[in-house]
Amino acid sequence: MLRRMAEGALLLAFAAGTGSCFAGSLAISLIDQSGASIADAIVLLQSESDSSRRYLGRTNGVGTYKFLNLPEDTYRLDTITSMFRDRPIRALHISAEEERALAPLELEAGLSAGCDALSLDLRDGILLAAGTEAGALAGAVVNRKDKPIANVAVELSCEEDRICGQTRTNAKGEFLFRGLKPGHYSVIAKGARHYSLTKEGFVVRAGLRLVYGSIELESCGWGDCNPAHRRKDPKFLGQICED
Repeated sequence: MLRRMAEGALLLAFAAGTGSCFAGSLAISLIDQSGASIADAIVLLQSESDSSRRYLGRTNGVGTYKFLNLPEDTYRLDTITSMFRDRPIRALHISAEEERALAPLELEAGLSAGCDALSLDLRDGILLAAGTEAGALAGAVVNRKDKPIANVAVELSCEEDRICGQTRTNAKGEFLFRGLKPGHYSVIAKGARHYSLTKEGFVVRAGLRLVYGSIELESCGWGDCNPAHRRKDPKFLGQICED
């Protein structure tokens, strides 16, 4: 009797230890048009049959990332960067116990129009609740000494330069827009003692909160914040006090 119990316990332990054998993996590599690796890109793997199956990662210093413990399913792969256009791969089937590696995926430079788009720093991506059709966009506003600026008016511009969102930065200089339709946006920051600045190239994805790097504002010389009166040569502005 004891022997049968021991054999049964051994079988249960074996089954528990091999449960992960039924999961697959997917290795990806991102390169640009010159063949150079694309590091720090956010990669999203989404099941095409079950919205709760979503996996988020970030490529390492050599542009690679490996998704582990994937249930057998058909997936869609998306890349999210601040300098390259997305190149989604649909109907990507992962079989049980399959260790799949894709050929290097070449991305085209230029997420959206505008020079500012190339200077954006996409810092992080956070998964929202499964099945969420809207997305969110977050960032921060700082001065030239990289100190946060509170109470800055931040506007969100969408299609045809229409203002589709307004908020203010908190004590840490942070702002957040929720419930956004997927697409491309511009952010307009207006500080009380700073020149206003418009940054293009922000992207919103369904089911994700994308966190961008800081927007730097320049203090107004002599308290005059009219952009038309902005002097081109800062050496004639005198001392500028930062917040």
